[in-house]
Amino acid sequence: MFAGIIPPLTSGYLHHRIDSAQRATLGSFESLGENAVLVLAGLGFGYASSRLDLFGGYGFIAVLCGVGLVYFWLASKRVIVE
Repeated sequence: MFAGIIPPLTSGYLHHRIDSAQRATLGSFESLGENAVLVLAGLGFGYASSRLDLFGGYGFIAVLCGVGLVYFWLASKRVIVE
């Protein structure tokens, strides 16, 4: 449900904050990073599912979500509100 929210937000941030000479390059790196994370998550899910069971694979995804939540929580504490 939330997968469709992230690309417009990150693209909008890049388009408003980055110089036009570097915008395409940074957009490409953003896409590369997103796809690399998806590949690694898929490989980890497959490995955990084959070693444990299907619930182990979903447990791996849950751990990834938990790590992302902790990172988001720590990163949001450093945001300076102007």
